[in-house]
Amino acid sequence: MDLKRGIFYVSLGIFLASPITKKSLIFLGSPTNQTKKLNVKRGMKGAAEMRKHCLAIVWGLAMIGSHALAQPKSDEDVVTAMEQTWVRATAVGDKETVRELLDDSYIERTPTGATRTKEDVLQAPPPSMTSTQDLDDLIVVVRGDTASVTGTNRYRAAPGVTPVDYVFVDAFQKREGVWRIVRSQMARRGGELSK
Repeated sequence: MDLKRGIFYVSLGIFLASPITKKSLIFLGSPTNQTKKLNVKRGMKGAAEMRKHCLAIVWGLAMIGSHALAQPKSDEDVVTAMEQTWVRATAVGDKETVRELLDDSYIERTPTGATRTKEDVLQAPPPSMTSTQDLDDLIVVVRGDTASVTGTNRYRAAPGVTPVDYVFVDAFQKREGVWRIVRSQMARRGGELSK
């Protein structure tokens, strides 16, 4: 959201919370009649007025935040979030999320050189509950309806155990507006990615 719109929302909130006076009624273009007295009370002073202004500012900032949340994410952000979601879903054995992330044509090349399909991945047992995986050094490249992510997956089998780093590359395809993971390849750091 741009700064002008943010200032507008905050100003509008302050105006709406301001006490109504005869001057503000004239400003708003309300009809005035000399023969008719307007019983307009001045707004509350002190703490109550300050509360109104603070609420107005909070309202304005909430409008800024809600507009920012409504902004569409870039393809890079979506693909990066998918990588993180995949790691979390795998760690807790959330096969439904993994099923949604992987394309039906998904193929993986494991560090041992074995090939796995989407169904192989979904049938595999989840990792140990004491293991952790952390992604690092992510590089996301998007070209139209394809994307690739390279990085390091630091796997630790249990607390206190020396972690093992795996370098990986994941390929994504966007079909009908939806990103899916179509290929993956991983190798232990120091090894080579097979061709």
